[in-house]
Amino acid sequence: MHGEYVLSRYLIASDIVSPAHHPDPSRLLFASRTGKSLLVKERIYRSLLAGEFDRIDQATLRQLRADEVLVPPTSDEFLDLLEKNQRGIRETHTLSLTLQPTANCQLGCGYCGQQHVKKNLDDDTSARIVARIMDTLRRKSYTRLAINWYGGEPILALKQIEDISGQLIEQCGPAGVHFFASMVTNGLSFKPDVYLRLQRHRVNSFQITLDGIGQTHDLMRPVKAGGGSFDIILQNLVDVTGMPEFSANRSGVTIRININ
Repeated sequence: MHGEYVLSRYLIASDIVSPAHHPDPSRLLFASRTGKSLLVKERIYRSLLAGEFDRIDQATLRQLRADEVLVPPTSDEFLDLLEKNQRGIRETHTLSLTLQPTANCQLGCGYCGQQHVKKNLDDDTSARIVARIMDTLRRKSYTRLAINWYGGEPILALKQIEDISGQLIEQCGPAGVHFFASMVTNGLSFKPDVYLRLQRHRVNSFQITLDGIGQTHDLMRPVKAGGGSFDIILQNLVDVTGMPEFSANRSGVTIRININ
């Protein structure tokens, strides 16, 4: 085992997370090669640092290898990862792009790094974006186009999303490219009628932030015009996910929580 695997240099460990004087404490590990988080006993972590892998049970070792906490030995792990990423780029058949149709947003989140202005994509810029995407698709044997709509709050530019998506769908079909899309939205305007308009333009996956329960969320993500946003967002989620179209289209919502 010692010669087959080594501890990855891209492992991040938290402090001990167990209560003080716990007889068998644990800590969190983040395997940044795979983006996986693990809760492990402190004794296992110490064995990892010492290279004493034979002191770790087989089930845990299998998990550590699968999550790439333990990796095959190499002369330069960075160069190996770089080559893996470059190979992935060469071999992918999906063009993934993030588009920001607006710089505007209704929320005034304290941790937001953006400067919000009431400006949406104009027609000329939209046409240039579509042309560039189609040119990129033709340069390589892409078979899938994945667009992630981002903001500001992208729903505030719903018309621009529909226009750009419509053009891409129309042009991707004859080119043999499957078009699909996702969206990062604050959820404030995520009403059933808006969902249906987005779904018609192949937006089926949504990421919405709820920063904890209502009281905490409203402190972190207030509406600029005043008041909280939690109850509105939660009701929108209940209404949209309860629609028969939501299930029929296999749409999904990921709830994100920012912790400070």
